[in-house]
Amino acid sequence: MPESFEHVPKTSACLWHKKHSVKFRKRFGKNKRKKEKTYICAHKRTRMKRIFLIGYMAAGKTTIGRILAKQTSLSFIDLDRYVEGRYHKTIGMIFEEKGEEGFRRLEQAMLHEVGMFENVLISTGGGTPCHFDNMDFMNEAGTTVYLKVSAEELANRLEMSKTLRPVLQGRSGAELKAFVIESLAAREAFYNRAAHVFDAEEITTAKDLIVERLLV
Repeated sequence: MPESFEHVPKTSACLWHKKHSVKFRKRFGKNKRKKEKTYICAHKRTRMKRIFLIGYMAAGKTTIGRILAKQTSLSFIDLDRYVEGRYHKTIGMIFEEKGEEGFRRLEQAMLHEVGMFENVLISTGGGTPCHFDNMDFMNEAGTTVYLKVSAEELANRLEMSKTLRPVLQGRSGAELKAFVIESLAAREAFYNRAAHVFDAEEITTAKDLIVERLLV
């Protein structure tokens, strides 16, 4: 299995997935969709690890995920980069072409795909847990970790960030902070369904706690 799936082309990802789908069919039969939940539950009883990092934009999911991947035997997947690699388009382009609803459908499909990989640490998008059955799926498929950061700190990080984020386009200063406060409040109910919640105001502290409590 590759160390990172951030820039895996569609063909490579499909080959890896096909290989492991064969193992799945041998164990549970040909109908993968009907047996997916059984597959997930069976693997949760093994030593296999599948960790989903969730949280608001700029909470540190990708940064912490990359650090943890280097310290463990887990492979790192940034879900946004995985989507971009599969469709050869930026998230912004997909939003522009398909709208948010279209993007969320693609995101859900890719989440279910990477959610079947083994020994992985997956950094999800800020809105991923808030749509469809995504939170239920992640809680069944592996261990969910919410990186909790205050709205004020998130607004500061986003103000300084050079990453282009479609939902924040044109917002800055007080307007950006107000948007973060409102949208974080709406998303918190989904985030709080995570199995574990870590204070991520300080990225290094959050990383150390995750290693101590989940990865030792």
